[in-house]
Amino acid sequence: MFRSLYVPLDGSAHADAAAALALTLARVFGGRLTASHVFAARMHESRFRQMEFTLQEQYRQDAVLEKQRDVHEDLIGRGLKLISDSYLQSIERQAGEAAIPFAGRSLEGRNFVELVREVHAGDADLVVMGAKGMGATEDAPLGSVCERMARRLRRDLWVVKDPRPWREKTGAILVAIDGSAYAYAGLQAGLKLARPGHPGGGRSGVRSLSTTEMGTPIFVLSGGDPANRPDLTELVRFGKGLGLRMATIPAATERLTRDLVHELKDAGLDQLAVSLDLPRAEMHDAFRGVPGAYRKTLEGVEWAHAAGFPSRSTRPFAATRSPISRRWRSWSRGSASCSGRSSSWCRPAAAPSCRG
Repeated sequence: MFRSLYVPLDGSAHADAAAALALTLARVFGGRLTASHVFAARMHESRFRQMEFTLQEQYRQDAVLEKQRDVHEDLIGRGLKLISDSYLQSIERQAGEAAIPFAGRSLEGRNFVELVREVHAGDADLVVMGAKGMGATEDAPLGSVCERMARRLRRDLWVVKDPRPWREKTGAILVAIDGSAYAYAGLQAGLKLARPGHPGGGRSGVRSLSTTEMGTPIFVLSGGDPANRPDLTELVRFGKGLGLRMATIPAATERLTRDLVHELKDAGLDQLAVSLDLPRAEMHDAFRGVPGAYRKTLEGVEWAHAAGFPSRSTRPFAATRSPISRRWRSWSRGSASCSGRSSSWCRPAAAPSCRG
């Protein structure tokens, strides 16, 4: 399942727990393990140079400064490298005792930048990482390095939030299902982990949590432009088959047509929203940067009414006392603006939703 694992270390409790889990996974699945630590020698060199102006006059001579810089760079570089290597010694020893192929890496630079580069340059199919590092605050669920890694990595990431040993965690493995290929891949991984003899074996099973179980009032297919998807109506049908209320927010482009609106209605769409940013055509089109966007938006509203389901308009302005908001309220009350129909679609939807 996992043939190559990668674990970043920094000496924190969460990193140590991630290392223990990575060793377990590598042993069970017969995988290789790479561990790394990143140190920032160049940052210290930069800070030293920034403080040079505070030195006494005799130490600010060019020749003296160059010598001091060389000594400082050598001491800091070697010292941080020794500290970095010490983080790797324990896990290297444990990997050797378990006959797990191991590689240790001491990297110099900015932590998350070097880690992402290193992972993407290698063949790791899973990164196991502690949620917090040495500088973590008590209330933060994720440290800054972990959060940046999660946003940038193109590999699977297992975040360890509870530093207790894995064997002490006996609860079920929970998998969230939303119908996507990623969700079902997660379910397959959960099932494999829960097998006897695997890291999750002996637990109280695997439980899937679907969008419908979350009590989601409405599931919104947004974008970009959802009308760009050729399978938009299929997605609506699929969601209705799961028992969801379905909505979408197509952009006011040539892809928004009367036929598409009726196809979405036939597929079971419950609500269609459009984005109407400003109450006059010239203002809206200038804001959007697309001539004719205002006209197209109102056409979409008329098609939605003709298809027989309520529509909603979203707008970006929330300051109720601004001149634009006053004009909005006046505009939304005008019968001509909504072609004689109920102006309820002019108000932003207030119901909580799950966007997909």
